[in-house]
Amino acid sequence: MWIMGYKATITVSFLIWAECTMISDSRYCVWSNHTLDVVNSCPKTRSEVAKRATLKNCTSLAEIQNCSAPDIFKYHCVMNEFQNAFVEVCAPSFYIFGFCTEYNTYGAVIQPHYRLKCSNVDPPCAARYISTDAYLYTGCYDLVKNHIFEKSTEVPSQLDNLNNTSKSLEKNKRPNDSAYVIRIGVISVVSIAVVIFVGTCLFVRLYARTSSRGLSQKYEKYATCP
Repeated sequence: MWIMGYKATITVSFLIWAECTMISDSRYCVWSNHTLDVVNSCPKTRSEVAKRATLKNCTSLAEIQNCSAPDIFKYHCVMNEFQNAFVEVCAPSFYIFGFCTEYNTYGAVIQPHYRLKCSNVDPPCAARYISTDAYLYTGCYDLVKNHIFEKSTEVPSQLDNLNNTSKSLEKNKRPNDSAYVIRIGVISVVSIAVVIFVGTCLFVRLYARTSSRGLSQKYEKYATCP
């Protein structure tokens, strides 16, 4: 039984890994990875896409890359495989069927984002479309925007909590500091008193012993006289 459970765990793990890295080896394009940039947003209109594509200048690589024919090595702005960032990349275009579009950084390829079906986003994407038209389907991009927004709002709230905590600690620190100083002062005085007392006791004992020894020697001297 445990062997079957172990096999099932391995199978599930493999499927999860495959979902994140599902690629076709023949479409792996290392050139695209060299052009990868994380961006805050993607263009929403054809004119915006044209401007960003000019800045990205994918045409300068199209003739020298060996991933695809030059005419399909295009500018893309899509989500990454984790659905938590937008990326701009020059990569071979690809027909997408029924899913949002992603750029898989591990596979170095434009491909369907298998966790987001077109029918599950609002507005839905087309059942079939070319990857360079992914910007038309805002339902896919809105989910990434929401994720980025939630992530960005977490940081200020955490900073606010830290500020509030530090203020509270500083407030409580003042009375504690004075009490601490008093406590240290008392301990110091008591320690000094103990040292003086112990030192005095030792001195008195030593003096008494020395005096006693001196008297004893004197007595013995007189006692032995004829």
